[in-house]
Parts: sequence; structure tokens; C-alpha cells
Amino acid sequence: MLLSVFLWLLAVPRIVTACSCVVTRSVCQEVASSNLVFIGTVESVRPGNGMTAHFKVRALFLEKDDDGAPAAKLEYADVSSGSGDCGVVFQKGESYLVYANDDEQTGRMETNLCYRTTRLSEAGEDLAYLFFFQNGGLNSLRLEGFVTSEISQLLPNPLHYSPRVKSPVADVMVEVKSNRSLLYTQSDAFGRFVFDGLPEGDYQVTVFSAGYPDRMEKLSGPKPVHLSKNQCGFTTLFVVGHGLK
Repeated sequence: MLLSVFLWLLAVPRIVTACSCVVTRSVCQEVASSNLVFIGTVESVRPGNGMTAHFKVRALFLEKDDDGAPAAKLEYADVSSGSGDCGVVFQKGESYLVYANDDEQTGRMETNLCYRTTRLSEAGEDLAYLFFFQNGGLNSLRLEGFVTSEISQLLPNPLHYSPRVKSPVADVMVEVKSNRSLLYTQSDAFGRFVFDGLPEGDYQVTVFSAGYPDRMEKLSGPKPVHLSKNQCGFTTLFVVGHGLK
């Protein structure tokens, strides 16, 4: 009995103090809302109202001044990790992908767990997009989405991006068509698909059965998606149950 009470007391602080984010973003949204995006290695850490990490910048993807215009490139950056339960615990010697914004009250660059800031070893998903963002020029946009068999998933939460969807449909062929290109990929185990390196314009997204092109069975679409400059597209396609056989 005493052991059970002890374990319960240990669990309570985790529940009460867990970080709760008002908004969570996709990598496209995070880049658009950030003043600074870079890969850096922590050279030192200073304690305070949330620790401040001193980074050696290894790769700079985005740096904007107060007017939103590109600023001069930097070699070092000091970023506050945020305080409280949403603070990031930076480790000296570790490399991170950092998204940060200028805090109006403190004048410091800040990040926290509600940003997509993470260890570099865990940033593969973001780095794929950032490669095209930095090098793609006009062909730098992303179109992503899900294939699902649950119609309620057609209305995602606008405040919280999720890399998962209920009732995902895996291994079906997704076609993205424009007046300039025709692209294909398969939905993954979570029903997700991603197309990177696209120019702005109008696209049609269609889902075909897993046997495509030998089995020409259209399951959903075409669904129109417009990609605007400096933005990315997101769409969810619904597939009825009988189309999954």
C-alpha cells in the first residue's frame, strides 16, 4: 500500500507540470513564424531564468531582422531555453536544430519545447524540408497530407499540427499533378505523404490503389491544393472502406 502511494506521488508532478503548448506547428509553419533557424553546437550554458546556451552556428537557414528582412549571417548565437516546464535542457557539446524568436520583453532570442527545436540526430524530418528551403529557390515548397478511412479526419485541428491521423491508409499511391509536372509517392505506415521541392501554383492530389499502375483504381480525388510563395500546402484525402481491399 505504501509503495503504491509513493509511486502515485511521483507520478503527480509529471502530470501537473507537463508542458502544454497553445500551438504546435509543422516545419513549414515553424520556419515561417521564426526569426532564426540554424544548426549549432552548444559551447557553453549559463543558468538563469531559463538557461541560455551559447552556440557555434554550423548551418544557418534563416535570420531576419526586426522588419522581417534577411539580416547578416552570424557565427555565434545566444539562445534562451525558456523557463518552467517548457524549457529546453541544452547540453554542452551537443548539436541542435534551433528555431528561435526575439522576445520583445527581454530582447533575447528564445526557444522552448513548443518550438520544433530538437537534437540534430532527431531532426531528419525537418532537415529534408530545410534543404529545399535553403537551396531550392522557386522550387522550395512542400505539399503534405494524409490518406484516411475516417471522415472526421478531414477537419484537422488548426492550432495543433500532428504527424499522425486516425485510421491511416498505408501503401496507396498518391499522385500530385500540375500543368508542369506529375509526381507520385506512396503513403507511409501512418497514411502520410510528402512532396518537397515544389514551385508555387495549383495542384491536383489523387489517391490510387496499392497496385497502381497495374491496377488502375482511383480511391479518392482529385482534390485541389494551391501552394503560395513562402507557404506550404496540407490536405487530407478520405478513402471509403471498400476501396482498401
